[in-house]
Parts: sequence; C-alpha cells; structure tokens
Amino acid sequence: MTDLTGFIQQCDNHGRALVLQQIQEPGTTFPRSDEAYDTGNPFTRVTYPETVRNGLTRTGEFQIASPVVLALRTRVLFDTAPSVHAGYVAVNLRAI
Repeated sequence: MTDLTGFIQQCDNHGRALVLQQIQEPGTTFPRSDEAYDTGNPFTRVTYPETVRNGLTRTGEFQIASPVVLALRTRVLFDTAPSVHAGYVAVNLRAI
C-alpha cells in the first residue's frame, strides 16, 4: 500500500527510527485483542483500516526496512512492502 500516514514510535540510541505506528483512516479503528479483524465488527459497526483488512498488520505497527534518522513522534508518509522475516515493513518514508 502507498501513502499511509504514521508517526515514529521507536528509535535506537543513534536517533535512527526503527518502528512506526500507522494513524488509522477517518472512521476506522484498530481491533482490540479479542476482536476478529478480517473485515470489522458488524455488531458494533466498527470498520478496520485497509492495512488490517488486507492482512498487512493487526496493530498498525510497522518495522522500518531501512532505518533513517528521524525524531520520535515525527509524522511521516510511508509505503509498505513484503519482507522475508517481518511480514510487511515500512519503506519510502517521507516526513510531513
């Protein structure tokens, strides 16, 4: 997926961003741990973000494929790509 919005959630001791948290699209929410997350919860009319419905993430958290120097909480646009070891990772980060 492309042009998703998120923010830097974890950095190493050298200031390189390692993990980011996706910001859900308007009108959606990430599932709680006890909810099924394929399409949403029809009983409460909760809709999950496209990344959850497509199986890219459950919590909106993505590892960054190539760590870059960005401060915590920096808002970014990012794309996703499949990874051999981590499912899907964030690539092509752009600070906004």
